[in-house]
Amino acid sequence: MDRADLTLLAPMMPRQQTDRSQNVPSIERVDADGRGRAPQVESVTAEDVDNAVATLNDFVQVVRRDLQFSVDETSGRTVITVLDSETEEVVRQIPPERLVAAAENVQRLQGLLFEAEA
Repeated sequence: MDRADLTLLAPMMPRQQTDRSQNVPSIERVDADGRGRAPQVESVTAEDVDNAVATLNDFVQVVRRDLQFSVDETSGRTVITVLDSETEEVVRQIPPERLVAAAENVQRLQGLLFEAEA
């Protein structure tokens, strides 16, 4: 059947009911410069982060013995390490060690670039 034949059949076919209502999230008011209101963020100290990491590690030890949470001292990013519970061998690290090292190198190069421009 070609397209012309289908248009002739359309009036004879039953129409499908469609629900066009849709939940729409509320819209945030923005300033004239296009920036929205920044959410209020509580300041977090390094001690707070260390306590949270220790709490997560304690919790995971109860549930699973093969997950370890830590904070990379150089970048300040959270690192999750999956360990084999029998051999303590690293199965996977998130983010991978190569990515952590690359991020550190980028930060170092960025510092050198800004020093050269100044």
